Amino acid sequence: MYAAMSDREFFAELYAVFHHPSEQVRSILPPDVADWLAQNLVDAAG
Repeated sequence: MYAAMSDREFFAELYAVFHHPSEQVRSILPPDVADWLAQNLVDAAG
């Protein structure tokens, strides 16, 4: 599925999982990916 996505679509899906309210959903991200997102994304909600 991801092979057919553009880079932007893939990042949007990754971003949605990272910010999902359910810990169960967020836990599917590999720890190094979650760490990178936490360090490199600015939280728009403040």
